[in-house]
Amino acid sequence: GRCRCLCAPTRCRPPPAHDIVDLLDRGSGKVIVTPDFVSATIASTGITLNYLMVRPILNLTPQERTQIEKWLDRLFETYPANYFLINPANSVYDPRAVDLVARAEMAAGLLRNDPALFNSGAHHAATFLSFTRSDGSHRFGASRGNRALWYTGSAMSDALDALVLIESQGLPAREIMLPTLSRMADFWQKAWFDHTTLFPYAKENNATFTGSNYKEQDHVEVAAGVDIFLDLSPVGPVAARLREARKAAQWSTIYSENFNATCVGLGLLDAN
Repeated sequence: GRCRCLCAPTRCRPPPAHDIVDLLDRGSGKVIVTPDFVSATIASTGITLNYLMVRPILNLTPQERTQIEKWLDRLFETYPANYFLINPANSVYDPRAVDLVARAEMAAGLLRNDPALFNSGAHHAATFLSFTRSDGSHRFGASRGNRALWYTGSAMSDALDALVLIESQGLPAREIMLPTLSRMADFWQKAWFDHTTLFPYAKENNATFTGSNYKEQDHVEVAAGVDIFLDLSPVGPVAARLREARKAAQWSTIYSENFNATCVGLGLLDAN
């Protein structure tokens, strides 16, 4: 069935607070995110989705298929479930966690052919998108100081991954998500050309831009997201300036971080 949460997040209130609590609050009200489980969740999701992309053409025996899929399912059970560790002395909340677990749930839902699990992931993806302000800044990414440009682009890329996944199941993801994603892309390209756009939000994290070149950061994920956005919205209002930023950066797109490699495999984007 269709995920009821996917009303247009750009036009309605975010999901109820208790839905976020169900995902983030494991009893203490305090959550700490460990880098090990972050990376493991990203990697296991990417492995699962890339397997699903090529599964129809793999020459596997039923026994081999069962063995592989049992292992992939175990990755899902292990990493997202342990992503959040309760720590009463810490109060670090990372909104990216909602999106990372969302994509892991959608991947596992596709692997298990479990609509309820997939729809849970779609719900959390919409929750993550709802953290976007009206000016296109993301409530987590824009406050990250020297890293704000990358985190803002990363939030956009993550949401685009979710869009492609949701659309693969016949849901009107572009209609629902692209208005918000267009605002995110607009904010990101403004920040690329004038990083003072990020200053008001840096104060939220007591962050600073001193001491580093804010453009000299990890570009792999952001570049892939920019390219996917331009494929999905080639004549959108921010496309021209976004292409200028893309041309100025000269980044190579490496479709790898999560499941960008799967987009073409799903037949949703023009391979050219």
